[in-house]
Amino acid sequence: MIEGELYWKPLTEKGEALTKAVAELLNDENERVRIEAPEMFRVLGKRKPEFVRPYLEKLDYMATHDEVSVVRIHAKGAIKATLSKSKVIKEPDAKTQSR
Repeated sequence: MIEGELYWKPLTEKGEALTKAVAELLNDENERVRIEAPEMFRVLGKRKPEFVRPYLEKLDYMATHDEVSVVRIHAKGAIKATLSKSKVIKEPDAKTQSR
């Protein structure tokens, strides 16, 4: 836990199984589960975006196609949180290189 928020990294087979189990919640038939699943990824994406990146395509699909508006909103939030915390490596521009 970091500052009261849970995150994990699948370092073991159990960790990998846990990550897959949470990802499966995105496909749950229960509307309430689907509403909260993207929220789990939003929280995780704020701290460890690299753990959420493999699921961005699924979240994007949910954000545009799920019949429940709250699921669409939460999926968009998970994407935004993950992408806003992703490290972007910039190429040095000409001014920087000449110094």
